[in-house]
Amino acid sequence: MIARVIAESEYSVTMVTRTALVHDADSLNQRKQYLEHGAEPVVGVHRARRAIPVWETIYAGQFRTAVLYSESVVLLDAQIFDGAVLLELGPTGIIDMLSRDERVTNVVIALRHPTAAESLAAMRTPDFIWQTENVGWSPELVLARQQAWVDAIDEGIFPVTFADPTFIFAQEIGLRLKRSMPTQLGAVGVELSALTRRSEAHNLISRSGLMTVDQSLAFNWWDSAYMDTIALQWGASWMDSEVAAHETVNNPLASNLRISTPIPEAVTSGLARLSGREFSTLWMSVQPSVRRYYSKPGWVNRLRLGLEVLARLTTPNPVVELVLTVLRVVSWFFVVFAVVAPPTREWPTGVIILVAALAALVQIPLAEAMAIRRYVARSSRAFMRKPIGL
Repeated sequence: MIARVIAESEYSVTMVTRTALVHDADSLNQRKQYLEHGAEPVVGVHRARRAIPVWETIYAGQFRTAVLYSESVVLLDAQIFDGAVLLELGPTGIIDMLSRDERVTNVVIALRHPTAAESLAAMRTPDFIWQTENVGWSPELVLARQQAWVDAIDEGIFPVTFADPTFIFAQEIGLRLKRSMPTQLGAVGVELSALTRRSEAHNLISRSGLMTVDQSLAFNWWDSAYMDTIALQWGASWMDSEVAAHETVNNPLASNLRISTPIPEAVTSGLARLSGREFSTLWMSVQPSVRRYYSKPGWVNRLRLGLEVLARLTTPNPVVELVLTVLRVVSWFFVVFAVVAPPTREWPTGVIILVAALAALVQIPLAEAMAIRRYVARSSRAFMRKPIGL
C-alpha cells in the first residue's frame, strides 16, 4: 500500500506539476457535454471553413489552459476510447487544437497495458459501462474511431505513460473518502466509500433518496476524492471546471485534500476561441513567463503569466494607449525636473519629492493595474488542483 502523508510543509509543496488531468475529460462529462450541445456552433468562430461546436471550444479552452500551466495534458485510455468528445475529435482534432506537428509532445496517453490495443481489449469486460452507447453512434463508427486512436499511439504520434504497478487505486481512494466523509450522508456515505467507479457512485447518489443539498455534497465529495486519486496515480495536478470549482471551493471537507492554483476565467475562455496556430504562437511567446512560473511557482509568477496571456488575448484600445503614452511622457518630464531642479521658494524640496513620487506612480501602466483587478475578480472560476502527496 502506498501511504500518503497529508501534513507536509508549505515550502515542500508547490503548485506546479509538468502534467495535468482535466476534470471534464472524464467519459461521463464528455457524454454530457456532447449530448447537451450536439452540433450547436459557436457564433463567430470558424476554423478551416467549418463551424465549431460549443463542446469543442469548451475542451479547447481547458486543454490549452492545462498545457499552459502544467506543460502537458494526460489523457487516460478510458477517456480516448470511451469519451464522446475525444472520439469525435480523434487524434487529428487534438493535433489541430494544440497545433503541433506530426508528433505531439504536450498530450500524454496513460495506458493500463503495454499497447493501446491491449488496453482497449482490457476495457471490454461485462461489467464495464460504456458511455458511448448512448450518443447515437453505430458500433462500426465507434470501432473505427477507437482504432484511429490505437493507430496514432502505435505510430508514436503521442507519448505514452504507464501506472506504477504498486499503486492500488481502491485502497488510495478508500483512504481519501473515509478521511473526509460527510457525517450527514450516513449509511450512503459508507456505501459510497467502497466504490471505485464514477458511474456507479453517481448512480447510487441519484437513487439514494438524499435531499438535493446532500446529493450535491455527495457528488462533490466523491468526485474530489476520485480525481485526487487519479491525479496521484499519474503524478499530475487536475484542472477543475468552472462550476465544479465553485462548488468545491465552498466545500470545507475538501480543503485539506489538495492545494489549488486559481485561474482567471478570461484566460480559459480566451484560449478557447483561438485557432490552433494562434494558440501555438501565443504559447511560444509566453515561454519566458512559463519557465519563470515553473522554476519559482507562486502567486507572483502565476499573476505575471496570467496577465501576459490576457494582454495577448486582448486587443489594445488605441485611445487608451494614446492617453497612457502622453501620461508617461509628461510624468518623465516631472521626474527629470524633480531630479535636476534646485529647491526654490516656489518649489521647495518637499514639493519636488511629492511631484517625483506622483510622476513615478504614473509610470505604472494603468491598463496593467486594471488587468490585475479583473484577474483577481475572476480568478475563482477555475482551478488547477494538486493532491497533497506529489
